[in-house]
Amino acid sequence: GLLHTLLREHKANIRYNALILSMLLIVVSSIATFFYYFNLSPEEMVSGQTLILNNEEVLSTNQIKSTSAPIPQSIWSVDKFASFVNNNIYIIVMLWLAGMVLALLRLLGNISYVYYLKNNMNFPVDEYWQNTLDTISNKLKLKKAVEIFESALVRSPIVLGHLKPIIFFPIGAINRLSVEEVESILAHELAHISRNDYLMNIIMNIIESLYFFNPAMWWLSSQIKT
Repeated sequence: GLLHTLLREHKANIRYNALILSMLLIVVSSIATFFYYFNLSPEEMVSGQTLILNNEEVLSTNQIKSTSAPIPQSIWSVDKFASFVNNNIYIIVMLWLAGMVLALLRLLGNISYVYYLKNNMNFPVDEYWQNTLDTISNKLKLKKAVEIFESALVRSPIVLGHLKPIIFFPIGAINRLSVEEVESILAHELAHISRNDYLMNIIMNIIESLYFFNPAMWWLSSQIKT
């Protein structure tokens, strides 16, 4: 959030890359943390728990010596929270797994709908528009072959696919727009292809599924999409 605020006046591309980097850092730190604890020997983990218990015992002894009156303790502390997590780790993991499966099922449903859009109720456009698309694509130095179709299933122009991207216009929309407007829309959709936004969107959805419980990840994702 602080980084986003500091970069508010910078170019959108800089803010976009910074947010992507922040999201990837969260993933990398999670993986690093997993392997750190995975590689700890049982003796090291036990010694860590013993250190916490000893500190608690020393603290309690000092409190008793310092005063005869009871000292109120916080209901929650780092040690208590860690103890709660350890005691309920199987339930927590099962809840996370259930949430992740539901989120991944939603993602698979969205991907299957994309394939449905690409294979149903699509109609070729006039050759003039395909040539116009190729001209703009060459100016942007895109190496991918991009096709354009009209679709009865979309309400606004969209681009689908990464390796073989296709731009879909709502059926009849091209005929209601001026040549300049269509060219602007095509350039906009080709910019998405040039930046690999379709692939990045899939990766972000997978990360969202894994971190569905993390508000910071959802905030990052919403800012990236914006």
